[in-house]
Amino acid sequence: MSDKRKFVRHPTSVPLKVWQETDDALQNYETLRDIGLGGLSFSSSVEWQKDMIVCIQIPMVERTFQMAGKVAWCKPHDTYFDVGVEFMVKKEDSERRDLIVDKICQIEAYKNLILQIAEEVSHIEYAEYFTID
Repeated sequence: MSDKRKFVRHPTSVPLKVWQETDDALQNYETLRDIGLGGLSFSSSVEWQKDMIVCIQIPMVERTFQMAGKVAWCKPHDTYFDVGVEFMVKKEDSERRDLIVDKICQIEAYKNLILQIAEEVSHIEYAEYFTID
């Protein structure tokens, strides 16, 4: 895992489904940690082998995106593994990959906006409730 990345990573917490390309019997439901044009990372209860080819499915409102990737690294922690996956994108699929990354960034921006509005409303309600007449 290198600190010098070719692509910017965008933090996220969007759900995904991942499985080994040659064996779809074991499908894991995980949560993305970050995503960029070169790949993504997620936390998993399962150890994934470096260089393993995996299929990744990300459900969106309009449709579900599916892409192949190669496990670049798998770092153990006490109760889980952090897994990095490099996208295996053909040139003709790069537009689809770009769309996935863009949609996830839009989702995160929307989630952050909702959280900000909720916090502001909470402060206003608190101030109104505790205002002494």
